[in-house]
Amino acid sequence: MAQREGKEGVEVFSSAEQTLLTEIYEDYHEIITRKGSTAAINKVREVAWQNITDRLNVEVTQDHSVFQHNIMFYKSCIKGTK
Repeated sequence: MAQREGKEGVEVFSSAEQTLLTEIYEDYHEIITRKGSTAAINKVREVAWQNITDRLNVEVTQDHSVFQHNIMFYKSCIKGTK
């Protein structure tokens, strides 16, 4: 992940990282999009995002991402395709 020029703290995913994140997300799609907002469901979603982040970090040898960044990135991708 690289930082965008002029914006401290903003991380940008490379196209390879974007593709990888999308592929890993597909394995957890059902869990993340499951309806409901109980504490148990939210915990399962959080664990799923952490698993996605862990897999992404293992496969990408650069900076380690945080799962909240992955959530925000994927949501922005979804908005862009609608």
